[in-house]
Amino acid sequence: MEYTFDQAAALLNMGRNSLIRRLREEGMLGQDNLPTGRWRGRGVFRVITRMYRHPVTGYCHYGRTVITANGLNAVSRKLGLSRYRPEVGRPATGWVN
Repeated sequence: MEYTFDQAAALLNMGRNSLIRRLREEGMLGQDNLPTGRWRGRGVFRVITRMYRHPVTGYCHYGRTVITANGLNAVSRKLGLSRYRPEVGRPATGWVN
């Protein structure tokens, strides 16, 4: 399972911008929110690459970073937060009545 920064921040009980700022301060993310060289290929982050067509400049490529399930534990350890533990018996996404 992979989490966006919004989802990961909610699971770690912090805001999205605070999470990104702290990941940058720890050297895990660069200014473009892509993993730095040291953190690439470790299974903590995954970059989803896509492209779109700009009306003037043509096709542009961009990357979107997501945090893996194992990466969420690594991030919480690195930031000094309590370890993330998924709740048993509740679905990770969707509405629960």
